[in-house]
Amino acid sequence: MIVADVPPTAAMPSAGHACVRLRAYGGPSATVGTIYCLPAAGGSAPFFRSWPMLLPSGVALRAVQLPGRQDLSDVPVFTDMAALASSVADAVAQDAGRMPFVLFGHSMGALTAFETTRELRRRGGPQPLLLALSGYPAPHLPSPLPALHTLPDDELLARVHALGGIPDEVMRNPELLKLSLPALRADFALLASYRYVGEPPLASPLAVFGGLEDALVQRPDLRAWHQHSASDVAFDQFSGGHFFLTRWSSRILSEICTHFGR
Repeated sequence: MIVADVPPTAAMPSAGHACVRLRAYGGPSATVGTIYCLPAAGGSAPFFRSWPMLLPSGVALRAVQLPGRQDLSDVPVFTDMAALASSVADAVAQDAGRMPFVLFGHSMGALTAFETTRELRRRGGPQPLLLALSGYPAPHLPSPLPALHTLPDDELLARVHALGGIPDEVMRNPELLKLSLPALRADFALLASYRYVGEPPLASPLAVFGGLEDALVQRPDLRAWHQHSASDVAFDQFSGGHFFLTRWSSRILSEICTHFGR
């Protein structure tokens, strides 16, 4: 598996300031299009490292690495969604060029993908061929999460582990838990501060995915995304809880990739 950093654009903030980086898993070339993947709260780019093996030839994958974790652990975290979406928009617009692309996000990543698309539209920039949104309610609805960032460390970790967001092996490793806490807490604080501002529906079609046993996000929460696109909106639910996508990544990517041939 090839892993490469995609160089940041000149418009992106310099080191020491909040910025994202794109990780090219599976090689940087794309002849058909690119899928840009955004992780859940506390998540990082390597969550998507196996996904390129499930993609057809010519479709590339870029995973967004957020600051405050792993190789960007010394870069300040984002404190609001507008700044995060702006940085992701910078990276995607520069990397995609004229190539068709899809934005995919799970949980917090879904909200980030949505706001990134709106930021690109405000700039008159490129729009995604498809906006693929997983495990998060429509943005005009109340957040499904309580103020997790205010919880003590042990309780915060236990709540996220119960959702499937922290693997068992990480829960047994105090050093890894200590390293993950700042980004996890910062992401939940960012979500708690988010306030939806109405704009016209997007031109891009939506593909909305959810888990049938997800206690946080119910079917009506997913269906409510329909009002945020003037194009087609497709819904699909799979067995599993909030992190159902770990079992169903092949099906999800198959559905996403059909849009590159349209």
